[in-house]
Amino acid sequence: MANNTRDIDYSTWQKRFGHISSIRIERLIKITKGLTKLIQAPLSNLPCDTCALAKQTKIINRAALERATRVLERVYTDFAGPIEQRLDGKAYLLIFTNKYSRKTWAYPTARRADVYYVFRRWRTHVEVQSGKTVRAMKADNAQEYVGLAKAIEPLGIAVKFTVPNLATYDT
Repeated sequence: MANNTRDIDYSTWQKRFGHISSIRIERLIKITKGLTKLIQAPLSNLPCDTCALAKQTKIINRAALERATRVLERVYTDFAGPIEQRLDGKAYLLIFTNKYSRKTWAYPTARRADVYYVFRRWRTHVEVQSGKTVRAMKADNAQEYVGLAKAIEPLGIAVKFTVPNLATYDT
């Protein structure tokens, strides 16, 4: 790094000022003494690598999702917890959401490994109540759901996994 500020070029000043635009650097030249000889305009109007990365945006898929057309056609499930204030000593909530009706069921469980037993109880309850069968289930790729998938796929229930702990994929 140069000790004399007269040796510092435009890109160095741009970085020191937090990657401000060339227009703002021109404003600084006008209101500051001594910078007019120091700063030379960039050879191109292209932003530096850091500025280019900072201006990138996340592309969001706005295409309409495939809709469920009947009750229990697609069910989402996830765990909440561990919960500080436990319900009867149970630290987790196993949540099932019917994509068609948006109805949600929550079951307290002591361990995440209880997912199969709670699922069987829930499935029996909702299928008898609605007269329909569960066709597909979507869950994060957590270990207990991988085990559940192996157990329920022979029953004709398709299981699809999302990325664990990433809510944007849970839709």
